[in-house]
Amino acid sequence: MVFEVICPRYFSRQCHTPNAAMASNIPCRRANFRNTWLSNPVGFFYNSTWRSPSCFNDITVKDFDRCLANRTLRMFGDSTVRQLFTFLFKYQNLTWAIGPKEAHNNIIPTSKWYSYSEAYNKRFNYTVFWAPHGLPMSFENANRTAIRPCFVHLDEIPSGSRDIVLIHLYAHFQLFPLHVFKARMKHIRLATERLLIRAPDIKIAIKGPHYFIKHSTGNTLGGLWGPVYDKIIRQEFVSLYARVIYLDVWDMHVTDENSDIHPSEELLKTMLRTLFGYVCSK
Repeated sequence: MVFEVICPRYFSRQCHTPNAAMASNIPCRRANFRNTWLSNPVGFFYNSTWRSPSCFNDITVKDFDRCLANRTLRMFGDSTVRQLFTFLFKYQNLTWAIGPKEAHNNIIPTSKWYSYSEAYNKRFNYTVFWAPHGLPMSFENANRTAIRPCFVHLDEIPSGSRDIVLIHLYAHFQLFPLHVFKARMKHIRLATERLLIRAPDIKIAIKGPHYFIKHSTGNTLGGLWGPVYDKIIRQEFVSLYARVIYLDVWDMHVTDENSDIHPSEELLKTMLRTLFGYVCSK
């Protein structure tokens, strides 16, 4: 597969060459999920739009409602995944159902963001929810019900489900030994295998680490842990490359020069559009 412009990893912010083009004529919704794990480079920005070398994505924000119609989007993770939930609530005009509604104007959660949250769209009959990924993530007044690990949630999804699942583990593990992250990813992989057996039409995505800068290294190295966790995820899920989507967003954040642990709204939109490009019909 050949295209005319590649943005080198860790190098440029945007590609602006007039002749930049993507050679693939395969829609991402028909592409093999294996490509999301193996493509190198992962993608590039051209005219402020993220493009993949292995497929083309024709999904826009206007398609989100139709994509989610009659389904549930189940998101498990930290505050950066909670941002994705809040973005959908804000721009898809969802109705709030459960959980703390507080968020700053830039969609960064406030100190009360951590409880299970749910919203819905009555017209298109879909629900979106976010839940914490479980220990070692914790918070004030937390209990075993509030911070159940996401592999427990996966085991509760019923047979025959056509839902969309997004999982992200990252920053909250940086203060703990690597074997803790490895063990959690193994449990998630095993739960994913069980889920795919009883619900073969479900769509599951693992969001990888993203680049960010930690200005104080007194307790963690920040985004420098990203490539380490990325390797662990890839090794654990190698048998599921054809069944699970990997949202490799590292290059996306680097080229956009995002240094904050909480991505901008534009990056949130790009990540959701990338996910829906693989799971939505046009």
